[in-house]
Amino acid sequence: MPPREYGPATGLNSNQAYKADPIGKVQAQVDQVKITMRENVEVMVTNMERTAQLEDKSAALATQARAFHSTSKATRRHMWCQLLKQRMLLGGVCLTVVIILILWIAGSMGAFNSKS
Repeated sequence: MPPREYGPATGLNSNQAYKADPIGKVQAQVDQVKITMRENVEVMVTNMERTAQLEDKSAALATQARAFHSTSKATRRHMWCQLLKQRMLLGGVCLTVVIILILWIAGSMGAFNSKS
């Protein structure tokens, strides 16, 4: 039996059509479920694509974080060495000045005068 047509040409509105043909009512419900399922599948595919993009971004961020960590450790070591060099240089200069002052004071007091 061919499906019945409803609408203005048959003179039946949708409510009358549902009352008149329960199979048509079920078919309309099935069609609505199909539409809902298609929409749900589209949303699911979109969510899966977004998830894949987020996974890619998080992997890239993890790589950048590892690179940053290793670079920061190298920079920290380098800066520590620079600070150590500066302190040693400053300590050497201060020690030299102190030795010169001691020798100058000792010389002015006659410590290096040779009186035999």
